[in-house]
Amino acid sequence: MNARPESTSASSDISDFGASRREFLKTSGGLVLGFSLLGPMAALAQQPATRLPASATGGAHTFAGVDPARLDAWLAIHPDNTATLFTGKVEQGNGSPNALAQIAAEELDFPFDKLFVVMGTTTSTVDQGPTYGSMAVRYAGPQIRHAAAAGRQVLLSMASKRLHVPVEQLTVRDGVVSVVGVPKRSVTYGELVDGKRLDMTIGATGKTFDMKVAPDAKLKDPSKYTIVGTSVPRKDIPGKVTGEFTYVHDVKVPNMLHGRVVRPYGIESDLLSVDESSLKDIPGFVTVVRQRNFLGVVAKTEWGAIKAAEKLGSKRVRKGPADGQAKWSDWQGLPATADDLWQTLRHASGKVITVAKRGDVDAALGKGVKTLKATYRTPFETHGSIGPELAIADVGKAYAKFWAGTQMPHQARRDMAELLDLPVENVEVNWVEASGQYGRNGLEPVMADAAIMSRAVGRPVRVQWMRWDSHGWDPKEPPIVQDLEGALDAAGNVVAWRHHMWVPTMSNTRLLASELIGKPVGKVNLGDAAIKYEYQFDNADVVAHGESRVGVITAWMRAPGQFETTFAMEAFIDELAAAARQDPLAFRLKYLKEPRAIAVLEAAAKQYGWKSRPSFPGKQAGRKTTGRGIAWVNRDGSFVATIADVVVDRDTGGIWVKRVVVAHDCGLVISPDGMRNQIEGNVIQSISRTLHEEITFDRAHVTSRDWASYPILTFNEIPDSIEMVFVNNSAEYPSNGGGEPSTCPTAAVISNAVYDATGVRLRQKPFRKERVKVALAKA
Repeated sequence: MNARPESTSASSDISDFGASRREFLKTSGGLVLGFSLLGPMAALAQQPATRLPASATGGAHTFAGVDPARLDAWLAIHPDNTATLFTGKVEQGNGSPNALAQIAAEELDFPFDKLFVVMGTTTSTVDQGPTYGSMAVRYAGPQIRHAAAAGRQVLLSMASKRLHVPVEQLTVRDGVVSVVGVPKRSVTYGELVDGKRLDMTIGATGKTFDMKVAPDAKLKDPSKYTIVGTSVPRKDIPGKVTGEFTYVHDVKVPNMLHGRVVRPYGIESDLLSVDESSLKDIPGFVTVVRQRNFLGVVAKTEWGAIKAAEKLGSKRVRKGPADGQAKWSDWQGLPATADDLWQTLRHASGKVITVAKRGDVDAALGKGVKTLKATYRTPFETHGSIGPELAIADVGKAYAKFWAGTQMPHQARRDMAELLDLPVENVEVNWVEASGQYGRNGLEPVMADAAIMSRAVGRPVRVQWMRWDSHGWDPKEPPIVQDLEGALDAAGNVVAWRHHMWVPTMSNTRLLASELIGKPVGKVNLGDAAIKYEYQFDNADVVAHGESRVGVITAWMRAPGQFETTFAMEAFIDELAAAARQDPLAFRLKYLKEPRAIAVLEAAAKQYGWKSRPSFPGKQAGRKTTGRGIAWVNRDGSFVATIADVVVDRDTGGIWVKRVVVAHDCGLVISPDGMRNQIEGNVIQSISRTLHEEITFDRAHVTSRDWASYPILTFNEIPDSIEMVFVNNSAEYPSNGGGEPSTCPTAAVISNAVYDATGVRLRQKPFRKERVKVALAKA
């Protein structure tokens, strides 16, 4: 977000963060109820963290958090009648601050353009849980709504005493309270507060996502909303367009050094020796940091750190474990071929999750008139953050401070405390927006890199990953292999459905640096790939096989697991519809009972102008052929149906998505323009993942470590149009998430459209030209 004031330099020296939260309130003359939409640097300048000098050593340094049961944990009202919202959620490029601020402004009856937001920093915001899984508006929204409503009640009570009339005779508009029928008798929120604090209890129970705030607050009638449901300008966009916006990459702190990490040659290689002699002539070189298998370099300049790391072997292409002045053991533990990878997944022992079990599938398969089998494969993927991961750490003997773009600042605080053997209250994470901040990329692991190096040198250290660090060493979206089998009777009805998938862990939050120093921090949570069983078949067997590990650290990306499982499920039901020679939309509707699923499919079809017919009506003349595809998903209560037109070049194997129609039901849409941006981003990124993105590796490590070896969608591949229809956009339906759902159908939609155009099924992502060309040649 843009700073307030608006002028923010591209390189920000944050030498003074102010004093305590209480001091901030005093100097602002403000009442902290809890709201402000400040940009990163101005926000940081008002963080309520205890300021520590860069040379601080020893002593008791604590960074107390805030109490969510107190009104001043959430809202601040200032004498100039502006306000500040404090939220533990963070911005990841999707505009959630706008939506959260709209919710607060609505309940406060306050102008949106005077409401600013401070996000994420652990000493000034409530821990509302990480910002992931399309959960910001869904969970933080009601918490903020209740806090703001409680604030409005308090302010009205203050106005009642000031104006000497009952609360029932007061009205509020744009932060100005006036007497009904006598508009000249009025007072602003800022005048009411008059430098005081609302230091009172509003009540809060539970933690993070399950927290309930101000349960007795009187909420506004949704029929009277004037801000929620409207599109308001994003305050961060101008600065991002002009280059004035401050990302975490632009932050500097006093006395700061620069660090780079030297990675092992093989993922589990051991560090054997380090020859430091060649580093001493590098201008600004400070030291080598070695702790077991962790190896880093620190210098006075970023270029000095880059050159020192390069001498030790940190570069895009490495010829072997002895390529550089650091020598590593030769580890060769990754699968030798793609077939080995799929077999590794299938043969892994671990938990088995039964998602659905109905009827007798084996008997039904035996009686089916027509049976189909298909295997779907999806690869390792990387986050591909455009801005490399970065963090700054200042670690003293009894404290640690961080500046980072993590999506989970409060959890990162706990992780850093564990890593450094410090009490949690002695650790502070200052959140600053990062570029490409989504999913479990390297923004948490890089904090550990910086912490280890800062502790070693006793000064703040800024660590920025190189491109090969980001592509090679961030946690990866895991590969999944899925077997599907189905049967039709003589009338073309589905009589059997079997879907088994083999999934590595989806949630390994271990910090790589912590493992290298022999002190693992984080957890390995084993997931079920977010599989949903929605179709109502009489005989169904849906099972997820989990717990496999394949060497590369795996975690979540956008719509973790469900992007892949929706691909298989929605492509296979299309196969059954084609085998039955039935229209793919009508075929789906026949087996659905969920009204919201039916509604999005019908809405998408209406917007698209769907004509009923079976897929692949016959071979088309000419080099380029066209087809349409359809798929849908239920992602945690948000329902999405997508239809797309594609063009396939038979000679080159190229695929172009030309038109996309998305029907989206996430309940009440807080900001329509923001939701449209979300959907467009989901569609474009998931097209990229479908057509291009795949991690490659040899026996030792990831080999696709630049944009040439890991291509993403180019501008000329973006669809000509992305059309959207909002379904059930009403206060009758609580607001659910929009950050992920419209990702999920894309791969299936494109696969189904390619079949409609060519009669060829694509069952392995990505659909790169060479793979498609081979498939077409076999047809």
